[in-house]
Amino acid sequence: MKVLNDLLWNGKLKIYQDDESFMYSLDSVLLSKFVTLNKNITNILDIGTGNAPIPLILTSLTNANITGVEIQKKSYELAKESVSINNLNSKINLINGDINDIVNEISEKFKTADALVVASPVYYASANGTLISCLDRLFYSSHFDKRTKVGASVVVARRGGCSSTFDELNKYFSISGMPIATSQYWNSVHGRKVGEATQDLEGLQTIRTLAKNMIFLMKSISLGIREFGLPEVEKPEHTNFIK
Repeated sequence: MKVLNDLLWNGKLKIYQDDESFMYSLDSVLLSKFVTLNKNITNILDIGTGNAPIPLILTSLTNANITGVEIQKKSYELAKESVSINNLNSKINLINGDINDIVNEISEKFKTADALVVASPVYYASANGTLISCLDRLFYSSHFDKRTKVGASVVVARRGGCSSTFDELNKYFSISGMPIATSQYWNSVHGRKVGEATQDLEGLQTIRTLAKNMIFLMKSISLGIREFGLPEVEKPEHTNFIK
């Protein structure tokens, strides 16, 4: 049955949900809370947007254009209704399609970007399945040089599984020769109910430190390229461990 709920953000946003479909949870609120935004960000892409809780929340934090992609028709229709009832059609663009159809678009943006930040809630000590599918195809199919692009991952959980998820996401960067931005601890924040994550003071400080270190690393790489250039790349040697 379709219902109209408060989005549990600022008391102003509404969202349509259906109790027979996937309903948004605290993960969406937490991920929206920890997105680092500035005036230079003009476009945001949310893959697996569901009924669009993250795009709706982000409209209160940025003036960027937001695109949400959802493969399930029913969730997509709920998202459209949610966007309309909040009068946000001019800020949120929704696409009903397969993630594979948009990986090429992400790849083009990645090619010109200086960094990539990947964030995920923890499910069974692992990252979101849709995100992993996207990253698998993105890193496998894109062949441009990624050595100057800084990578960073952030994970959110109620309790356990953060370290394994953090490690899982960082492997995409390390196999591609990307410098990985670090912090004072592994990049994780804990919380379950709305507002609980704000009590994780160490987690919040870890993310702030990550952002500062990431900016410094990006500037240092740019300076190093101008001053010294890039290291020479050897021809790959592929060895199979088969007797």
